[in-house]
Amino acid sequence: MGNLFKFIENAIFEQEETQQEAEKKEPQARQQEQQQPATAVSAASAAQSEPYAGNIRRHFAELISEAVEQADIAGPDYRELKDAFDTEDMKQNIPDPTTRWKTCFSMMRMMHKGLTKQHILASIDVYTGVVDHEKRNALAQIEEKRNELVGKKSAAVTEAEKRIKDAEAEITRLQEKINKINERMSGDRTFIENAKAEIAAGETEINADKADLEVTAETIRKTLTDDKATLEAILPNDQ
Repeated sequence: MGNLFKFIENAIFEQEETQQEAEKKEPQARQQEQQQPATAVSAASAAQSEPYAGNIRRHFAELISEAVEQADIAGPDYRELKDAFDTEDMKQNIPDPTTRWKTCFSMMRMMHKGLTKQHILASIDVYTGVVDHEKRNALAQIEEKRNELVGKKSAAVTEAEKRIKDAEAEITRLQEKINKINERMSGDRTFIENAKAEIAAGETEINADKADLEVTAETIRKTLTDDKATLEAILPNDQ
């Protein structure tokens, strides 16, 4: 990265140091979280629910810096002014940023006659346009990545959810059918139970009728047989 974005390099370095410190503390924080009651909500868990704020990423910083380097305007402009402003000597000799900006600009004007404030500001607009252009290109690539990593997976999730809904509807339909079948089976079981009871009662009644008939008929038959024997014995024979 060029001197123009040295402040980004410093920011990345500080960010990486902070991240490394956080990673060192993470096991201890996780252990403390596990020791908390189940109903307690840890600060780490709460932080995870917050939207990602973003960080300075080295890859994007290098990409944009390279594009700005390639778009360098010939002659002195904002980049040269920024380089002078960020030198360690200038920082040590002129700690106040406002005074340092003015001093650097005055020194450049002495070295480059005709340099104006408007030229410096206009060059910033040019570099800002380069940054915006690179951002749009990077966003387009990110969207392609989204389609690859998220879009296709989201479509697959949608299809899976549809299959689940269809299966649930089919299960509901089958369950209704099963319920109707169970109702018919329950009615059949009730009919069978009642019919068997009626059959048993009918068999008992029929057996009773049969037994009574046998007794009645045998009683009458025995009477007739006995009377026949008696009459045959006591009545005189025909002449």
